[in-house]
Amino acid sequence: MLKTKYKGNKPELFLYDVTSSYFEGVENELANFGYNRDKKVGKKQIVIGMLTDKDGHPIACEVFKGNTSDITTFATLVKDFGNSLPLAGWQKLVLNK
Repeated sequence: MLKTKYKGNKPELFLYDVTSSYFEGVENELANFGYNRDKKVGKKQIVIGMLTDKDGHPIACEVFKGNTSDITTFATLVKDFGNSLPLAGWQKLVLNK
């Protein structure tokens, strides 16, 4: 996919964002209690991480258990997608909370 989309040129900038979505129901294997961005007390949630190119086009997306920390989502996404992501040779990483 990446080779086709970028015609052999690696993107120079990646953007990563994390969000969460809460559940009204009770049955979901990824739903768990965690930091709730929506301030919904007593609601289970899932956490979603998405990596995009500089134009906002998705490169990778993954859904995590609701109690997964933001920094863990990034590390997991890079590990899981490994060689398919053109991240080799990066020298700088900026995180903003």
